[in-house]
Amino acid sequence: MDQILIFNFCSIPIYLIILFTTFVRKTTKGTVNKLFLWLIFISLSTCLIDLIADGYGPFLPLSKPMLIAVTIANYVYFALRNAIPLLYLFFLLEHVRMHALIKNTYSRLILSIPYIFVLVVLFTNPVHNLAFTVTSDVGYARGPLLYVFYAISIGYSLAGVILLIVNYKLLRFVRFFALISMYLLSFIGIAIQLFYSNVLIEIFATSIAFLFVILVVLRPEEITDMNVGLPSWKAYQEELYKLSRLRNPKKHPVTINVVRFVNASQVRDFMGESKFYEYMVEIANIIENHRQRNKILSEMYYEVPGTLYFILENPTKVSSKKTVDLIKMNEMYAEVSDEIRKYTQEFENSGVYLKPKMCSISYPDDIEHVEDIITLGHVFHTMMPADVGYISASDLVQTERYKIESDMNGILNNAIHSKSFEMYYQPIFNFEDGAFRSAEALIRLKHPRYGYISPSVFIPAAEKLGLILAIGDFVLETVFEFVSKHDLKSMGLKYVEINLSVGQCFQIDLVDKIRKLQEKYNVDPATINFEITETFYNDVDNSALNNIRRLVEMGYSFSLDDYGTGYSSIQRIMKLPLSITKLDKSLIDELGTPQGDAIVRNTISMMKDINKKVLAEGVEQASQLELLQEMGCDYIQGFHFSKPLPGEEFVDFLRKRHEANN
Repeated sequence: MDQILIFNFCSIPIYLIILFTTFVRKTTKGTVNKLFLWLIFISLSTCLIDLIADGYGPFLPLSKPMLIAVTIANYVYFALRNAIPLLYLFFLLEHVRMHALIKNTYSRLILSIPYIFVLVVLFTNPVHNLAFTVTSDVGYARGPLLYVFYAISIGYSLAGVILLIVNYKLLRFVRFFALISMYLLSFIGIAIQLFYSNVLIEIFATSIAFLFVILVVLRPEEITDMNVGLPSWKAYQEELYKLSRLRNPKKHPVTINVVRFVNASQVRDFMGESKFYEYMVEIANIIENHRQRNKILSEMYYEVPGTLYFILENPTKVSSKKTVDLIKMNEMYAEVSDEIRKYTQEFENSGVYLKPKMCSISYPDDIEHVEDIITLGHVFHTMMPADVGYISASDLVQTERYKIESDMNGILNNAIHSKSFEMYYQPIFNFEDGAFRSAEALIRLKHPRYGYISPSVFIPAAEKLGLILAIGDFVLETVFEFVSKHDLKSMGLKYVEINLSVGQCFQIDLVDKIRKLQEKYNVDPATINFEITETFYNDVDNSALNNIRRLVEMGYSFSLDDYGTGYSSIQRIMKLPLSITKLDKSLIDELGTPQGDAIVRNTISMMKDINKKVLAEGVEQASQLELLQEMGCDYIQGFHFSKPLPGEEFVDFLRKRHEANN
C-alpha cells in the first residue's frame, strides 16, 4: 500500500511549490489568478484527503472510528475531485475571454448541473450505495454510479478541449499545449487508475499539469507587477489583444477605464520608490474595496509608474434595479478621491500632489482597434482641459488631436522619408551685451491635412515609436548646413543650440556622426551648443557620459534644458561639463509671486556659485524681464523678444537687429 500512495506523496511538494511561488510572486489578484489559486487549494486538499481515503490498507479490518474516517474522506474526496474539471473549465473561459458565459448565477448554474448531480448522488449514497461502499473487512469498493462520475469529468474535459481548440488563435502554441496538458495528463491518469485501481496516479498527473500552467501560462514574473502585486501592463496588453481576436466584438463589449496619475514619475522621485509603491498599493486597495462593495465586475491592471486600467465586462447591460457598471465606476472615482487624498496627506503637506486623470473607453463602440486603445490610454490626459479630471473617449475620438495621435506613426514615417520637417530658430538675448548672441534650433512639423503639429505631441510619439534617432539625424544635418550657409558671426551670433535626445546620447557612433558633419560643412565646434534635458540623468551611463566628454574635448559646449521640471541635484549638474542651465518656463511663470521669486532668485544664485550661466525660457512679459535682470540672469529666451522663426526669417531678424545696434 505504501508503494501505491507514492504518487500522492510526490504531488504534495509540487502543489506546495506552486502555492509558495504564487504568494511570493504576488500572483493572487485578478479573476484568472484567483481561480487558479482555488484550483491548487482544492487539488492539494484532494491529495491529502486521498491519503486518508486510500491509506487504510495496513489497518484492515477497520475499527469503527477508522471506518467512519475513511468513509467521510471518500465523500470529501469525490466532492473535491469532481469540482476540479468544472473549476478548470471556468478558468479557461476566463483565460480566453469567454467569461461572459459564467458572469451571472444562471449561467454558472447551467454549467454546474452535472457537478450538482455528483453532489446529489454523494449526499444520497448512504441510502443506495451506488457510488461506493466502505466496509470494515473489505474497505473501499466502487459502485456502478462511480463510472458516471468519471463520465462527467470526461464531459467537462471534452468541453475544455473544444474550448481551447476553438480559441487556438488566442493562444501561442506553447500556452495551448500547457493548458491542454491538464486534460492529456489527466486522461492518462484516469485511464491507468480506471484499469489499475491500486495505482493512484491521477492526482500526480494533475499536479504536473498545473506546474506547466504556472510556468508557461501565468508566468508571474511577466504578467504581475511585483511592486504593487497587480496584473501588469503586459497582462493588460494581452487581454486587449485577446479582445481583438474575438470573432464578433459587438457580442463581447467591454469598457476600459484608465486612471492615470500624470505626475507619478515626479512624485516617485520625490518620495523614493519604496514609499511611493506603498502608496500605490494602498490606492489600489481603496479602489478594489469600492469595486467589491458596489459589485463592479472588472479586472484591474497596473502600469509603471502610476496608471491603473480596469476592464469592465458587459457594461451596457442594464436591469431596472441595477445601475450600469460604467456609471458606478465613475461614481466610485468621486467616492474614493477624498479617501485617497486623506491617505496621501502626509506627502501632500510637502507640496506634492498625485494628479489623477480618468478616461472611459467603450470597445468596440468608441474605438475598434486595440493599438488605438493603448495609444489613447497613454495620451488622453494631454487632450483634457487642465481643470477637468474625467473624460469619455466618445468626447475625444472626434477631435482633431485624437486623429493626429492615432495616425502619428504614419505621419512621422512620411515626414522622415519626405524630409518635410522644418527647422525654426528662436533668438536668445544676452543681458551683458544687450544683444542676441545665440539661438535655439527648434524642429517643426507641418502636415498637409492637420497643419502644424506641436513638438509636445510628435516628439514623445517619436520616442515611443523608435523614430527619435532618425529625427535627431535630420536636425543635426539641417542645423550644421544652416550654420555653414550663413555668416552668423557677422550678425553677432556666437552659437546655435541643438537639442540632443537621450537616445542620441547613447548612440555608439554619435561622436563620429558629428565629426563627419563638422568636416562636411566646415563648421567650427564653438558655434554649436548641445542641449540635454533634465530627464537625461535618469538614464545616464558611461557610454552617454563618454560621448558628451569627447564632444566637449572637440570644442562643443553643453547646456542643461528644462531645469525645474524634475528633481535635479547639484551633484547631478556638476557630473557633466555644462556651461549653461536653462530654467524651464514653468518656473518663469511663477515670477511675481513670493514663492516663485524666491525659487528663481535662489536657483540663479546657486548656479552662479558653481560658475554656471543661467538662461530663462518662456519669458513673455516685460515685468519678468526686469525681475530676471535684477536677479542676475544671463540670457533670456521667449516671445517677449521673438517667437521661433524659419531660417531665412531668422537671418533677416538678426541682420536688422545687428544693424540697429550698430
